[in-house]
Amino acid sequence: MKMLRLLMCMLISYAGCVSINSQSSYRDIYLRTDKIPMEGKYKYNITYTFSGDPYFKNTQLDINIAKTKICVEKEIKIYNRKEVIKREIVGDITGDTTRSGGLLTLGAEWFLSSSLLIGGTILLSIASSLSSEDSLREDLYGGGGVMLGLGTIYLVPAIIDSIRAKDRIRDLGEVTQESIIERDCGTEQGKDLPVYIQFESGEKIFVGTTDYKGSVTISLSTLGSVAEVARTPWATVFVENFTEKIFLPGEILDYLSSLESTRHANNTKAYEDFVKKYPDSPYAEEFKKIIEQEDKEYKKLIAKNDPKAFQEYLEKHPGSRYAEDIKEKMITWYLDRGKYQEIYDFVNKKIGEKETEEEKETEENELSKLLEQIKRKVIEKNCKGEPLLWFFLLRPINPYEDKGKCVYAAGERFQILSKNSGLFKIGNREIGTGLLYVEFNEPIRFVTFFGIAKILGNYTYLTQGGYYNTVPKLKVILITERYNF
Repeated sequence: MKMLRLLMCMLISYAGCVSINSQSSYRDIYLRTDKIPMEGKYKYNITYTFSGDPYFKNTQLDINIAKTKICVEKEIKIYNRKEVIKREIVGDITGDTTRSGGLLTLGAEWFLSSSLLIGGTILLSIASSLSSEDSLREDLYGGGGVMLGLGTIYLVPAIIDSIRAKDRIRDLGEVTQESIIERDCGTEQGKDLPVYIQFESGEKIFVGTTDYKGSVTISLSTLGSVAEVARTPWATVFVENFTEKIFLPGEILDYLSSLESTRHANNTKAYEDFVKKYPDSPYAEEFKKIIEQEDKEYKKLIAKNDPKAFQEYLEKHPGSRYAEDIKEKMITWYLDRGKYQEIYDFVNKKIGEKETEEEKETEENELSKLLEQIKRKVIEKNCKGEPLLWFFLLRPINPYEDKGKCVYAAGERFQILSKNSGLFKIGNREIGTGLLYVEFNEPIRFVTFFGIAKILGNYTYLTQGGYYNTVPKLKVILITERYNF
């Protein structure tokens, strides 16, 4: 097959015998630049600074405004584009691109054709120098002629392939490249420009006028209430059709947030913390007066030592600095007089009075702690050690061994024997049932109770069957829960 292709190459020399790869690239030659003016625009530059103290009422905001005209033009650069076609020889006549060279590559074509032409010329020269009688003369003439013929045949594809492998350049004409150029044309002039400012939660407020090179000074306290300003860390400045956000310093935001939360708390403990943190605040004096007034009320309250006055004060000032102390004194007043149930029921009744779920949860946690505190004091005053962890019949009472001790008691009404005493059933079907004789400090108007009781010993009564029954005798010192079912 290779010999056949070689023969075809020799016969059709004008087709060329070398594989050539073409790659195109472009080269732009700069000619000129055209500029077309366009409609200009304006640029605003707003800078701001805060001065004075960070206490809102005395804080100044200085806004500096500059307006600059921006000239705009379209720049068109024009180039002459040339297409450069680069030719590269690859492989040989066999089409094998993995070989670096071989039979009838471009170099081989030139080498073979030139060798044949030179060899043929040499043979003809030798033949012409021989005498006509010499038999070798005709052979040399024949060989030289053949070599010259073959050299000529190979010279043609060498020339054609050399032309094919030459780089070419083609003119593609003019191309353009457009861009928009902006430049500062100078500061605009203008007077009495209205300036507005707006916080996210407030309305747009007119704060003054200025020119394009001037400034306007604003007092923060004129922009809105503490609550409005504290709710957002930034404000928007409006000048003509331009808006710019300005951000309040962290120092001011911390102060405003603390002031707003203190006002919302509405108690002297929060006022006292605020005054300690911001003693120079314009609101410090206002809070100090409230604190001093509370101190006076507290002294009068302690001197009066009236539980109803304690209750009224706590309802009026739930967040007072003295709230815990007054609660303690009120509980002590009732406990010292043996009125355990009265104070416990008063506190228990307060649970759930708040409106929102969050307030209810907070109050319930606080009052539950207070109820637990009352229970502990009742135990300390009336019980010998910790009450027995007895429930129903899981821990049976021994009236002789346990006499004088306290127990966490529970029972269901079985028979009322007097206004404030009766037999109560304990237990259930699974663990068995029994009876207790229980005395209360109040009339029995409930079916089931839970609470703390003291073991007094035994109680013997005559049953309807005509025999005597002895059961443990308890004295309830504190009812924690009552149910009418």
